[in-house]
Amino acid sequence: MLYLAIAVLAAMAALVLGYALVRRPRAAASRIEHDLEVYRAQLDELNREREAGLVSEAEAASAKLEIERRVLAADRTRSDDAAPRGRRREWISAALVAGLVPLAAVGLYAWLGNPQVPSVPFSDQAARQAAAQRQAGQESLPDVETMLAQVRERLAQNPDDLRGWSVLARSSVAVGRYDEAIAAFDQVLRLAGPDAEPLSAKAEAMILAAQGQVSAEARGVLRQALELESEHPRANFYWASAQQQDGDTKGALDTLTSLLQDAPAEAAWVPVVRDRAAALATELGLDPAAVLPAPSAATAEGPRGPSQADVEAARDMTPEQQLETIRGMVEGLAARLKDQPNDLRGWQMLARSYGVLNETEKAADAYARVLALAPEDPDALFFLGDAALKNGDKDRAAEYWTRLLPLLPPGSEEHTMIRDQLDRLKSAN
Repeated sequence: MLYLAIAVLAAMAALVLGYALVRRPRAAASRIEHDLEVYRAQLDELNREREAGLVSEAEAASAKLEIERRVLAADRTRSDDAAPRGRRREWISAALVAGLVPLAAVGLYAWLGNPQVPSVPFSDQAARQAAAQRQAGQESLPDVETMLAQVRERLAQNPDDLRGWSVLARSSVAVGRYDEAIAAFDQVLRLAGPDAEPLSAKAEAMILAAQGQVSAEARGVLRQALELESEHPRANFYWASAQQQDGDTKGALDTLTSLLQDAPAEAAWVPVVRDRAAALATELGLDPAAVLPAPSAATAEGPRGPSQADVEAARDMTPEQQLETIRGMVEGLAARLKDQPNDLRGWQMLARSYGVLNETEKAADAYARVLALAPEDPDALFFLGDAALKNGDKDRAAEYWTRLLPLLPPGSEEHTMIRDQLDRLKSAN
């Protein structure tokens, strides 16, 4: 029945095309006959006016000549339309076009079409597409923009939600919306009161917004943080940046050296601070090994970030060279962890590094190792649940996120997001 309907429609289309190609312009011929009648009537009227003496012989002759010229032109046009126009060629062209168009349509449908696919109402298309994505394991957590929009909406309804403002502030820094982060940190300080951590985080957002420059306003915020907690790592790190910006390299080195004196060996920021301090010592012509406190065994053997020299060298590299350098550092960390399989901080760093490089399988393997060492690591549970869902393993995703949910503060944005995802997974089963 389908092909019969196609054949009928193709025949109708061929007839319409053929008729349009071979029909004659009757309307144009009728207009020419009308014009000739008008010109004849004008000649008769001109003869009557000449006989009555209303126009001179010269004027009558001139007007008659013009009317006769128009009659000849119209009669010539009628003769051209009436002449044979290659009717055989017209019929051949019409037959070819009328035949080729339906054949081309049938050929395209045979190549691209599928008559076995049932029609889908427009209202059901979105639901069908979402179901197909879920079946293919493509459903993922809401993107950052969606999450931020949800946080803003909830804060508009509950402006005294301290946890919500903290989430918005940290998330805005992560996506580069520093002005929004600064405003959110102000709300955190309004609700929680003066505290070194949000103050230093606000100063960091201000410095990032100024592309690394420590403004007078940012210095004021840093002073407040240091007055509350003189050894706060982030506040001291950026205070050293302010000192270096003012040309006080020795003062910046002293600030970082003092920070390293009592630093916990397992602190993740220690390698970064040590590298910055070593670069300052070198700039002053000093031996970093003689100036800086000796690193603890854990710090010396643990993973480290890029040094100042590494950063300077990377500036002259092409993007491809930079990527290869980063991959080399990550692979070096992976090789070291083979000899130190119980280094939790190293596995965490390796997992995050693979995530940044978009190597999800390697990141999942690293996070699985993290989970073996720390069964309640939130980042590992989150990532592995997301990876399981993308691979179509909804049961596994639900297992990871069910373990993650109790670890998140009730009422927080993270808790709400994971709970909603678990509800979706349950309703899909």
